[in-house]
Amino acid sequence: MRALSSRPFWPCDGQWVSLGYLSAGLRYTTHYLKGLPGRRKPRLDDAPLDVVDPGWKRLVIDKAGELSQPAYTLGVMERLQDRLRRRAVYVEAAERWSDPRAKLLQGTEWESKRTTICQTLGHSTSSDDVVKGLRAALDETYRRVSARFANNEAVRIA
Repeated sequence: MRALSSRPFWPCDGQWVSLGYLSAGLRYTTHYLKGLPGRRKPRLDDAPLDVVDPGWKRLVIDKAGELSQPAYTLGVMERLQDRLRRRAVYVEAAERWSDPRAKLLQGTEWESKRTTICQTLGHSTSSDDVVKGLRAALDETYRRVSARFANNEAVRIA
């Protein structure tokens, strides 16, 4: 089973990697999973299911409504891996998987290099100009969609 092949990736000795989270949902779930090995007969009655995506829910919850611990663990691990790739979760003591915000220029260092960086990237240094451009693009798109709305057969208003 996949649960057995994933065991080397899940800490067995209680030494967990210190993770940082940009949202709270997965944080609570991984803390919940950390507590399972300490239980004699883990019951998943209070397991947070909001981070388990629909593809996994049919494997996690059986027909009797019981939760499968291996399937739940794998579902959470897959979500954790996805969030690592998207940088919504980071490993605090790692180089590759570290907090993406930690390497951003801040304070006086940012202010001193801001103009050069913005010009190099072809961006305006004025946030007002950027917002005006976005507002105009949004308005133009809205007007185009609105003009075609009545003739669009895929749109149905019930």
